Order: sequence, then structure tokens, then C-alpha cells
Amino acid sequence: MSRPAIGSADNNFGLLRLAAASLVLVSHAFLLTGRDDPALGAARETLGDLAVTGFFAISGFLVARSWCRDPRMGAYFARRALRILPALWVVILVGAYVIGPLFS
Repeated sequence: MSRPAIGSADNNFGLLRLAAASLVLVSHAFLLTGRDDPALGAARETLGDLAVTGFFAISGFLVARSWCRDPRMGAYFARRALRILPALWVVILVGAYVIGPLFS
């Protein structure tokens, strides 16, 4: 079996993100039932805490991989903007023109 190329999307980051999202759902399910999220270990971290830490770690790896693929500053920031700004504009517009009028 051959190994995936460095820039390949054939990795387990999707599976790890799914696991972290599942932990967030489980953590919120405890709150919806009125029970406390069980704390784990000596640090007393909850499942939600672990999930958020996992999301930050995965995001760091993916952003670093993006830089390693093409370490030119302008291209890097353009890719980051094209990934983040469209969703940001949708959230701003829905909040301002849909949710805002419904609740004010």
C-alpha cells in the first residue's frame, strides 16, 4: 500500500474533527438534561473542554499545513481570507437582517 502525498487530504483529521464534534454534542446533552458534564482526570476537564482543545490542535495543524504548502505571505493570507470571510459575511448578514429583526 502506498503512502499518501504530503499535500493529500487522505488523513484522519476529518475523523478527529468528527470525534471532537461528537464530544461537544455529548457535553451539551448533559446540560440539556440538567446534569453536570462529568469531569475527567486530575485537571477536572469536561468532555467539552477536551473537544475544544482538540479542535484548536487540529486547526493549528491544518493552518500550519496550509503555510507549508505555499509559504508566500500574500498567497497564504488570501487563502485564509477566502476560507473565513464568506462564512463571516453570511453570519453577519443573517444576524443583522434575519435574527436581529425577529428578536428586537
